[in-house]
Amino acid sequence: MIKSKLLKAFKKLSKEELKDFKKFVQSPYFNNSKEVVKLCEYLIKEAPDFVEKRLDRKVVYQRITRTKTYNDGKMRVLMSGLYKQIRRFLALQGFERDEAFAQLFLLREFMHRGMDDSFTTQLKSLQQLKNQMPTSEDYYLQNFYLELIHHRYLIQRGERNVEPNLQGLSQSLSTFFIANQLRYYASMLSYQQMFNIHYELSFEPALIDYLEKNWELYPPIIGTYYFCILTMLHPNEINHYQELKTLLGSAFEEMPSEMLVDVYAHTRNYCIRQIRTGNLQYLEELFDIYELMIQQNMLLQEEQIRASDYRNIVVNAIRLKKYDWAKNFITNHHDFLEPNHKHNTYHYCQALLHFELQAFSQTLDHLREINSREIFIVLNHKTLLIKSYYELEEIISLDALIKSFKEYLRNHKEIGIRQYFINFVNFVNQLQNVNYFDKGKVEKLKAKIQETPQVTEKAWLLAKVNELLK
Repeated sequence: MIKSKLLKAFKKLSKEELKDFKKFVQSPYFNNSKEVVKLCEYLIKEAPDFVEKRLDRKVVYQRITRTKTYNDGKMRVLMSGLYKQIRRFLALQGFERDEAFAQLFLLREFMHRGMDDSFTTQLKSLQQLKNQMPTSEDYYLQNFYLELIHHRYLIQRGERNVEPNLQGLSQSLSTFFIANQLRYYASMLSYQQMFNIHYELSFEPALIDYLEKNWELYPPIIGTYYFCILTMLHPNEINHYQELKTLLGSAFEEMPSEMLVDVYAHTRNYCIRQIRTGNLQYLEELFDIYELMIQQNMLLQEEQIRASDYRNIVVNAIRLKKYDWAKNFITNHHDFLEPNHKHNTYHYCQALLHFELQAFSQTLDHLREINSREIFIVLNHKTLLIKSYYELEEIISLDALIKSFKEYLRNHKEIGIRQYFINFVNFVNQLQNVNYFDKGKVEKLKAKIQETPQVTEKAWLLAKVNELLK
């Protein structure tokens, strides 16, 4: 039983959900099998440990039926019956969690049962709610369903002199379709840029052509996706980015939050791509986008900040030398970090900031707090540690770390950007061993660093070489 779908489902229920599920199964409205109830109660008592020997099918069968002779067919029927109940319970949980769809289903029931007064009252209530700020990506789908039910109700009544809500139905359908088509088109373009994936695009370019003159006829989320896509299609045309940024700053309250998070991700990636091509003015643009997200409370997802977002914001602020801002951000948003990454991310960002402030001993203090086997954390951790040892002229520690880092990189050939770090380590090794009295050799090292495309921390390496040339 331990590997059954039933047990796997049970393990996904919280302590409170197990209590509610027990009441659910005990209700005659949902279940009339007393043995299914007993099986449910037995499994709940075994949660959350679920010891394998106590979940042997024969043992469980004997406990709930009080018979010594095992009947495998009956046991399978009981397990299937309880699994059916847990599926119904989860479906009901999801239904009750989505109040908007629950109200739409109620409206549909009023229509089917000919409850005209109740239907009219419910319709007016939902139409008023529709005009409030959209909060989820299902907003446009819910709006379409509302108009569709209204349309079917008017058709059902059969009054020929009443227009059956065709305009509202058409508008809500086109808004739902275009918003989601643009969303997935933007994702396709993003994946093409990152992984060189080929997609068959036939309708999407025609939609972009249509929106060139019509995007303002639709809710603001359509405009944001439209200009977001244009930044990917025409990255050098700055006006598209400026339009996108204006919409994000002025109309965010009218946009579904889940879609808005998606648009912000594409906008950040656009700025990052520009920075990588040498357009360093986009460092300030990226900072502005992060500030907008903070002001609009868009960083928090389920009351948490992703470690990657937290780290990228700090790195961006440091690159702009906004040290006080970075310090305040690290402190004020520390409690919102994802629990599993909280400790390491906080200390890594503190280490970065102290390194930039040339407080190298404090940098080491924070780096010593980091303990992670995640590859990219290890790479960044060791890189910053090497730089700190170099600055502090701790030659013995630096030599040992360079040796261990080389070994680590040799053993992790799956790292796509491994060569960037191999070159970095080699250049640091050459930096500390070069005869700095021989300016010719130092100049050759500088030229080699400049000519090497795949190297991380190139700016820092060049700064250290220039120090040797003074």
